[in-house]
Amino acid sequence: MSMDASGKVVCARHAELVQANLRSLSSGDAISGGQDITVGNITDEIKDGERLIVTFKQMGTCELYPQTISHNANGSFVVVCGDGEYIVYTAVALRNKTFGQAQEFVWSSTDASVYAIRESNTIIRVRGKDPCWFMPIVFKAFKKVRTFKLDFGAEQIFGGHLLGVRSSGGLALHDWESGNLIRRIEASPNAIYWNEGGRLLAICTKEVFYILRYNADIVAEAEADGSLFKNPEGLETAFEVTKNGEVAESVITGCWYGDVFIFTSQANRLRYYVGGELVTIAHLDRPMYLLGYLARANRAYLADRELNLISYGLQSTVLEYETAVMRGDFVCADNLLPNIP
Repeated sequence: MSMDASGKVVCARHAELVQANLRSLSSGDAISGGQDITVGNITDEIKDGERLIVTFKQMGTCELYPQTISHNANGSFVVVCGDGEYIVYTAVALRNKTFGQAQEFVWSSTDASVYAIRESNTIIRVRGKDPCWFMPIVFKAFKKVRTFKLDFGAEQIFGGHLLGVRSSGGLALHDWESGNLIRRIEASPNAIYWNEGGRLLAICTKEVFYILRYNADIVAEAEADGSLFKNPEGLETAFEVTKNGEVAESVITGCWYGDVFIFTSQANRLRYYVGGELVTIAHLDRPMYLLGYLARANRAYLADRELNLISYGLQSTVLEYETAVMRGDFVCADNLLPNIP
């Protein structure tokens, strides 16, 4: 299951793909079934933790058994990956745009047209569209940009602001455009999450997660003067651990809102991290997976394996206020205070 930034959800029921819009929901039982379902005027107040009524619409049948689903950065495409293959569809009409063989598929967050696939433990390919990506013709074909041939086994790849490659040697972070190694980090994550601006990175391992700050300006200077290429481990100053940025929590799923990292934990808690502080939003009665946070709705949305959806209220102004306080920007905090309900 995957949700884009506008609240549109695509999920799989076996090989059948369905979509829903979380802007039309209510408290109550989750809607299921194979038919398109229309919900009328909804006025009920959504309650924290209750199953949501949504409108699921049939999209079509996938040609493979989906194991992962994910939207690209702007929500125009969705990829289905499984059985050693992938298919990229348009997110609305489910038109097949490209397909191929891959063990893993990840999107770039800096260019919605770029993605990487891991074909094997030693070959990773990066693909993108024509530079004039806004022209209609580019939607007909994605072309190969480059191939990474690795001298070590790639165990997992990660999308986001930089391309991450996990191996026995740690986590290597590469520039999507040049392929340059930015930094190798001694960590073995099962997931990484970039915030929207690409300034903060959550590296999540089995027992702990780290919040790192990415120094893009320092990296750009190092690329310009050539110092980036002098160290086989990359640029040491490319990243720094934030204050209290090592947290003993096992993250299941996570997302960012600004400088706030929202996540579900192995202990079945919905929490968020901001400026070195942890706040618990809710204790969950079963494993739940965070789909994302919609600021205009002031809610975090979650799902379980049976595709039941729930949500919890989380005021964006509160998160922005706490971020400003943690940064020491008290002028901004004072301006936000009147907007907090």
